[in-house]
Amino acid sequence: GSKAADDYFLLSHPPSARLNNPIHYRRMQEAADGLEEAVRQLPDSDPRVYVVVCTHWSLAAVLGALAPLMQSPMGRRRIILAGSDLAFMNGSVSTNGEDLRPNYVSVPYVASYRVDNLAWHAQTTCRASARNASFFFAGSTRRQDGGRLRGPVISAMTDAAPSSEVQLFNTKDFGMKVLARTMGYATYSAAYAKSMRRSRFCLVPAGDTATSRRLFDAMAAGCAPVHIGELDAAPGPRQPRKPPLGRVDGSSGQSSLPLRSTVDWARHVRFAGSFECLAADAGSGAKEAARDLGAALEREAMDQTDEEFERGCRARLAAYRDSLSYFASYHNSTGGVARALLTELYQRRGIWLFRSETWPDEGGLECQ
Repeated sequence: GSKAADDYFLLSHPPSARLNNPIHYRRMQEAADGLEEAVRQLPDSDPRVYVVVCTHWSLAAVLGALAPLMQSPMGRRRIILAGSDLAFMNGSVSTNGEDLRPNYVSVPYVASYRVDNLAWHAQTTCRASARNASFFFAGSTRRQDGGRLRGPVISAMTDAAPSSEVQLFNTKDFGMKVLARTMGYATYSAAYAKSMRRSRFCLVPAGDTATSRRLFDAMAAGCAPVHIGELDAAPGPRQPRKPPLGRVDGSSGQSSLPLRSTVDWARHVRFAGSFECLAADAGSGAKEAARDLGAALEREAMDQTDEEFERGCRARLAAYRDSLSYFASYHNSTGGVARALLTELYQRRGIWLFRSETWPDEGGLECQ
């Protein structure tokens, strides 16, 4: 890059690459070779760091030759990985038993481009008269960890919310992918965006991990996200196998809620509690907590004034356009993920830019 460039260089991985494609691995090798050469040429006094952006869950497979480069002492000092879930970091990149969480910064998943487009047309997207469904969800019930309770909890919620729109799939594959293959991706993605656009709330349940694209789709579509899953675990011997959504990693200062320097998540997201809590009485068949949540969303959707909904919708769309959209430049906007990521990196530069050459073996940071 140019000597006049900013401190941070963003290397973006194309999310549509096929992992078994030799062309992809060759390109990752070329990227690693070029990045290694660039890093080696930096004098010790140069504070520049490089940022690799990859939101895929299988980081080691996607990154190819970039992964071992990031694990080297030089890479740990100079390269930051922007990913979408802390659970993907813990060993998934590592080939030598280490993880890269100290070099991690959270970024959003890429929302569907059809849903993203809704965020740039607030006048029509936030029209309350078109929002006649209380809440929307489409997805698989065959998930791991807390996500295994998706089926009974969301079914109980739906029973108490007659205006809700829910599509549950008892399949190992992602439910939306099943429909996309059946209907064609263009047809289904348009139907998916339309369903979100006519709902006042959109469910964002945890699945195999704490995160999913649904959170960012909901923000773009203007429906209020309702997260179901652990936000953080109370201290004690029973800890979740994968990091909860709000768990702040001590080595990076990051959680799986991305870009907290610019997005006020507490303002935009309803945190409904864990699946275990909502299904605690499932053994009796009552499922009262889940039904109560569904009924409460139904009641609020019906009682909410158009002005209240539209005000919240516009705030969610503004937050999405400013910090979460990967397509901001297509809409001639200077906002979006790129600017928000640079803000987040600036907030963290005191940690990242003064790291010792021997970190982590000799313990920590050399802040000046």
